[in-house]
Amino acid sequence: MPLLEKAYAKVHGDYSAISGGCSGEAVEDLTGGITTSARLTTIRSKEKLWQELLNPDKEFIFSVSSHRLTMGASNDDTARRGLPLGHAYSILRAIEEKDEDGKEVRLVLIRNPWGARDGGGNGEWNGPWSDGSKEWNSYWLQKLNHQFGDDGVFWISYQDFLRRFKMISRTRLFHGDNWQVAQKWAAVAVPWVSTYLNTKFQFTLTKADTVVIVLSQVWYTLWQLF
Repeated sequence: MPLLEKAYAKVHGDYSAISGGCSGEAVEDLTGGITTSARLTTIRSKEKLWQELLNPDKEFIFSVSSHRLTMGASNDDTARRGLPLGHAYSILRAIEEKDEDGKEVRLVLIRNPWGARDGGGNGEWNGPWSDGSKEWNSYWLQKLNHQFGDDGVFWISYQDFLRRFKMISRTRLFHGDNWQVAQKWAAVAVPWVSTYLNTKFQFTLTKADTVVIVLSQVWYTLWQLF
């Protein structure tokens, strides 16, 4: 991993260039996938999101970010619950299992890339289903093969997941030889008034299938514009 990180930093110029940013963009760089991001509060179908998180065909890689640090939240254990704020996490997997009474339980396994907790004890979720919480018994420890430890990996219920995290990034992977890729860069003079641009890209499908369309826009800095 350190060698991969060094190579990634070299591609982008230096280590400071990769010290922060959007996790979905980094996953795109490393996998060749396509990322879409959304606020968890704006997702209409929480059930559809759950089915995607189960990810049975390994089509996606997911990451999430916690809420930004707000006034007074740095020392607010209730707001933080052990999670560093304004921070990105990896989603390792989601499971739906039955408890001893046959009731379905939805859990998400998440990893903080720090690994260990920081000096203030923050780094892992400390609410329900966290290491040492009352939800864990011999039944669940054996069923999920889980061990407690300061390793940055923690379980959280789907309900708490939706409440405690702000943004989710989903990177679609393109496995095998079933995908074909076509791309074209185009320069279009966009007027400052709302008018129709007569620019079209057409393609034809000979059978029903999945199509992923991605639009990218060149980012200009102020010194490039003036």
